[in-house]
Amino acid sequence: MSVIFWRIVSFWLLSLPVIFALPPAGLQPQIPSVAFFTPGQGTFELLPDVRIIVDAEHGLEGSPSAYSFGETFRTDLMGVAGYNYISPVALSDYSVGTVSTPVIYILIDPTFNFTLYNGKPTPEGYNFEVTEYTYTITASAPIGAWWGTRTLLQQTALNFANDFQTITLPAGTGSDSPGWEIRGFMLDAGRHWFDSTFLADLCVYASFFKINEFHVHASDNLWNPDYLYGSGDSWKELYAAFRFQARPGSSVEGLDQRVNESWTQSEYSAMQEICTNHGVTIIPEIDTPGHSLVITQWKPELMLSGSPDMLNLSYPETIPTIQTIWKEFLPWFTSPEVSIGADEYVASLGDEYTAFVNEMSDYIYAESGKSIRIWGTLEPSSTPISHNVTIQHWDFPDEDIPVQLMEKGYYIINSEQCFLYLDGKTSSYGQFPQTLDLTLMFSGAPDGTG
Repeated sequence: MSVIFWRIVSFWLLSLPVIFALPPAGLQPQIPSVAFFTPGQGTFELLPDVRIIVDAEHGLEGSPSAYSFGETFRTDLMGVAGYNYISPVALSDYSVGTVSTPVIYILIDPTFNFTLYNGKPTPEGYNFEVTEYTYTITASAPIGAWWGTRTLLQQTALNFANDFQTITLPAGTGSDSPGWEIRGFMLDAGRHWFDSTFLADLCVYASFFKINEFHVHASDNLWNPDYLYGSGDSWKELYAAFRFQARPGSSVEGLDQRVNESWTQSEYSAMQEICTNHGVTIIPEIDTPGHSLVITQWKPELMLSGSPDMLNLSYPETIPTIQTIWKEFLPWFTSPEVSIGADEYVASLGDEYTAFVNEMSDYIYAESGKSIRIWGTLEPSSTPISHNVTIQHWDFPDEDIPVQLMEKGYYIINSEQCFLYLDGKTSSYGQFPQTLDLTLMFSGAPDGTG
């Protein structure tokens, strides 16, 4: 696995006293914290002979199924615990562990109900019960069981961090479900090239901390006003990239002008599968009608006059071209939602912008059944954005905007730039932070209590 936990081994002289750290009675602090845990009597000792059993009744339902998640968990557990071998995952009825063969049992019970902080039902919750020889994870859906295995995995890793001599987990009962429905991160892969295997590794790492979305910004250009708005054709030389590689003979062939810095469908699918198998959904973004220099370099006739990085939405071929791009790549994506970007366009063209967003929402849903997401600001338009569109807020000219939009019935994701946005290369005059506030990241509960 991509996350490597180093086990520290200390060698002591026989003549010196040896003092071993003892595990605490309760769970060790982890990220994110578990909602509820009541300690019991004794401990569960994790041994190399542990058996991972998935309940047969619902174990193969869903994609990924609890059984599939169990197989990934087995691989992770061997890596974290330092075991060379753990028996293959079994599909069976409930089984109790023994002193020599402890059991981790994964059960799916669709009658269980878990909720987010706002009371909305979620499939991501789970209960767990730990006895001397059996560790049981019960969830209403496979994804909830998966997050339950992350809790076990973190507790295992913390044993090594605290120099415990055995992997022991406290007996007791617990329950956990997320406060936030979307717990994601974004990487700008449009302005900087990242290999698909690196992106897959990020999913594995993020999953360890129960992050469930990876937003991949896959098209953009560098910001250099001298090149974009200078005299002549200097805009044609500015770095711009589109990361999805079109198939030979495609109607969008040539859009991916940097072929050696683009992902083939097989590469993207392999990355997407790894992320999915670790509970992380990739949200792909193709940014239009702004941030679109890569498209105007391909088809200059689509350019908004005087703004090479913006598309002219009034030009008859612009929106059909954008739709053709999406039609080519929508079959690649397994996510229920995709992002069309749609940020930082010309304020005076608010009506054209709003009409474009709504048309793209209808088009992408008709083509694939997927919803769309846009970067949000208050658009100066006489027509509203469709309520079928998710608005991801990143720039608050007025702190009340997200609240106002929620009151109007919009689904909002908070990506507020003041504390959630890093721009290490081009952050002028301290506009964006260079580090994230980890306390806020992992202690900012929805009720504001930490």
